[in-house]
Amino acid sequence: MKAAVFHGDGVLRIEERPEPGVEAPDDVIVAVEACGVCGTDLQILNVPPGHPADPGVVMGHEFIGRIAAAGSEAQAAGLGVGQRVAVDPDPKCGVCRYCRAGRPANCLNIRALGIFRDGALTSLVKAPANAVFPLADGPRMEVAAVIEPLACVVYG
Repeated sequence: MKAAVFHGDGVLRIEERPEPGVEAPDDVIVAVEACGVCGTDLQILNVPPGHPADPGVVMGHEFIGRIAAAGSEAQAAGLGVGQRVAVDPDPKCGVCRYCRAGRPANCLNIRALGIFRDGALTSLVKAPANAVFPLADGPRMEVAAVIEPLACVVYG
């Protein structure tokens, strides 16, 4: 599949990448239907960069899609193939002291999709089930793709 891959020093290339598959019980593979580009992405591409990112990562962290595949734990949690979903690009670990204390926004182990692990400027992206949220039918996909930045504005 084609993907927009960050190479550091302001370089973004379209490359072929293998499709991700379900490897862990909580894995969810999302078929990307819309992906936004925001100020963070532009800061990553600035020289010098205004935001860190890992070279070799597929960019894109504000996205919406439909579930293409799901592991057994994800399915048991009610996530099924074809379901329309939003994805939190900052999956929480669930095990650090902040996550255990009910403060996941302060998670010590966040590795953002599209910044430190492969994101959504491609066809398929893997995310953990705890970061995948079902969406009701309603807003168009390109509008729903900005749910994450809207949540940042509303909830800080």
